[in-house]
Amino acid sequence: MPEDLWHAIVNCDVAYDGRFYYGVVSTGVFCRPSCRSKTPKREHVRIFLTTGEARAAGFRPCKRCKPDLQSAACIPRDGEVDVTRA
Repeated sequence: MPEDLWHAIVNCDVAYDGRFYYGVVSTGVFCRPSCRSKTPKREHVRIFLTTGEARAAGFRPCKRCKPDLQSAACIPRDGEVDVTRA
């Protein structure tokens, strides 16, 4: 795995969101690079360019970062409430 991708995962770098996704073999979950979940062991990480590739490899989307949604901007942070007025 290239160092820049590993550093994006370790640092939860939102700038890499949409550029790749990573799956964790030990959990069967795939995430966005910006996911705030516990940093996985490097040897357990698999890199995917799309969510479809991750799903085809048998991984399910993370319930925390929701990589299957198009944009992380639509995910409220803990304690926030999304209120839209018409």
